[in-house]
Amino acid sequence: MGKKNNVRHRFMTKKIITMLQLKDDDVVLHVGPRDGYLLELIHSLVKECHAVERSRIVVKKLTSRFHRIPNILVQEVRSMNLPYPRGYFTKVVFDELGVYAHSELEIRTLLDELRRVSSDQVLMFIGGVPMDQEESIRRRMEEGPASWWERLWVGTQAIFRAPEETEPPLVISEDQFRSICRQYGLHAEPMRIEITHAFSTQHNDFLVSFAEQPTKQFPIHTAGGSHATTGS
Repeated sequence: MGKKNNVRHRFMTKKIITMLQLKDDDVVLHVGPRDGYLLELIHSLVKECHAVERSRIVVKKLTSRFHRIPNILVQEVRSMNLPYPRGYFTKVVFDELGVYAHSELEIRTLLDELRRVSSDQVLMFIGGVPMDQEESIRRRMEEGPASWWERLWVGTQAIFRAPEETEPPLVISEDQFRSICRQYGLHAEPMRIEITHAFSTQHNDFLVSFAEQPTKQFPIHTAGGSHATTGS
C-alpha cells in the first residue's frame, strides 16, 4: 500500500469507527481486513472481532499478528458463503465492495449474505461501491468543490477523463445501490467522507441498517446451490 493510500486508509478507518458507535457487547465482522488496522483499534472496545479474507497470505500474517488476542479471529473465505449463523453480527465493515463484486448479481449475493449473518439491530459500513464516475463528477459540481482550484480540477476531470483507465468493470449509481438495498430490507444512507484525495471527495460509502422486510423475491446462486430471498 502506497504512502498516500496508507494515510487515507487510516483516516477512513478512524471515521468508520466513529460512525459505527461501537459498544462493548458488539460482535463485529470485517470483510477484507487489509493490514488489520481496524482490528487493532477496536478489539478492546467490543466483544468479538471476526475478519474474513480471500488471500491466504494475508490470513497468515494477521493470524500471526493477533494470535495472542483471544477475541480476534481471522478466517480465509474464498466465496461469500460466510461461515456464521444467522443474526450473529451487530456491526459489519465492508470497505471494498468493488473488489469483491463485479456484477449486480454479485452485489445482490453479498447483500443477501450480509443480511443473513446480521442481527436486526445491525449497523454496517459498506464502502468502495463502484459508483458511476459521471454521477460522482456531476454531484461534486452541484454541491460545489471546496475551493476554486478543486472546481477547476473536477471540471478538467469531466472533460479529459479516460473511462477505460479509471472505471471499474462494474459501475452503479447511488440510486441503484440504495434501491437494491431496499429490496433486501436494508436502508443505505450515503456518507460523505471529508478527505481530499487527488483533489476530489469520496461519495461511494454508505451506512446500512435494517429497514423492513424485503418486498420482492430474487434468486441468489451460491456455491452450495441456489436459494431465494423471499419478500412479503
